[in-house]
Amino acid sequence: MAQLSWELLQQVFTTETIMTAGPDLLTWEHGTDLAPVRAEAESRRFDVVPVTEDGRIVGVLCEEGLKPEDLTDRWLVSRDTGIPDLVTILAESGRPALLVFHRQDVIGMVAPADLNKMPARVYFYNLIGELELVLAEFIRSYWTGDPEDLLLLLSKKRREKLTSQASGLVEGNVNVDPIQLFYLSDLVEVVAKSEGLRSELGFASRGAAADYLNGLVDLRDKTMHLVRPLLERVPEDLYKLHERVERAKHLLEQLNEGIE
Repeated sequence: MAQLSWELLQQVFTTETIMTAGPDLLTWEHGTDLAPVRAEAESRRFDVVPVTEDGRIVGVLCEEGLKPEDLTDRWLVSRDTGIPDLVTILAESGRPALLVFHRQDVIGMVAPADLNKMPARVYFYNLIGELELVLAEFIRSYWTGDPEDLLLLLSKKRREKLTSQASGLVEGNVNVDPIQLFYLSDLVEVVAKSEGLRSELGFASRGAAADYLNGLVDLRDKTMHLVRPLLERVPEDLYKLHERVERAKHLLEQLNEGIE
């Protein structure tokens, strides 16, 4: 199977593209007065403050602790870590932030809130966009009936709207098949309601398909609204994002293997 574009983009959209670089970090020089740093960290809602000695980061000061922790592997992530792997590491580690290293040096810090930044959003948008295209191709490949009958699986209101759109395109001398007008939510509904399609994907029931796929529709919608944060509550939204990204990746691999 050819390498998927979302896999290639992991090499482009890395932790380094969303981290806060070293010169912009709030740090505490070990042995100096801690009170001003604590006050600033609280006002800026920082949970982690890197500890420095002679300007070099050597530890971590957490909001809940008064004593700095040594800089160990559990606080570190490579600058080359792809966005989806970073989501996994942040979700599984439970750390409020991680220090980003390159070779022997710490070059920045990354926190769950950084996943709201544009490079991360571009990655998620591409992931869901590719899923939408491949899911449409899957339906074309495995649907045994008339393509027009796919509309019957949608709500009356949605069916009427798509029929109207298709008529308008025909009047404009553009012919499209119904699937080209579907949103991701329409594709999900078709898969969930079609016993044959959901069986091909291993879903035992309509409810199981809907439960698995509807979260991906929500991720798609949030990614499309660029001014709204993907993560509003941490760690709840981080866990949810992690689950959805993993589902999207798994489903894309499954679909590509099936289509090929």
